[in-house]
Amino acid sequence: MIPVLPLAYLPPVEYMAWLLQQKTVYFNNTDHFQKQTYRNRCVILGANGTLKLSVPIVHQSGKTHQKENEVCIFNEVRWQKQHWKSISIAYRSAPFFEFYEDDLKPHFETPSQNLWDLNFLLLEKITHLLDLSLSYKFVNFKPGQHKRMEHLLNAKVKHPKDFPSYTQVFSDRLGFKSNLSVIDLLFNLGPQSESYLRAIPTII
Repeated sequence: MIPVLPLAYLPPVEYMAWLLQQKTVYFNNTDHFQKQTYRNRCVILGANGTLKLSVPIVHQSGKTHQKENEVCIFNEVRWQKQHWKSISIAYRSAPFFEFYEDDLKPHFETPSQNLWDLNFLLLEKITHLLDLSLSYKFVNFKPGQHKRMEHLLNAKVKHPKDFPSYTQVFSDRLGFKSNLSVIDLLFNLGPQSESYLRAIPTII
């Protein structure tokens, strides 16, 4: 069966490592949106520990399920400014933050209406910054033909503990925190991020 994957917001490291193992990545944008997943949230490391950032979405009354590509962002709150402020405070002393800051900041200044579009634009930007070549296709999920890679999106699933450690901004007093958003990797390792991702054990 062909594995299919929904898009994630500033994806976790495990998600990105899995992408690198694929010749072609099949994204599913018509399946039902699921709450409490990395579809609209990410985890970074701040001075007081891990910090969850969530993109607020519009909940359509009377509609039980929304398709992935139909989910709209609730822009009545200034979530973009809040997210970028949290990211800046957490990583401004990271060795590569200033190097990538100007590439990522515009995505937090221009309002996005659709969650799928936002996630895809951020993924394209991140793969570009990581100098990764990503071949992808959009497909409709078909039981028996496609395999959902939901464990890469579930924020409650425990991730492997054998991820290689790297120096994080606050690791001297908080210890190493694995499988955070890929931006944690990017700001701390910069050009070495790809090598790190390829060193992660094969993910089934």
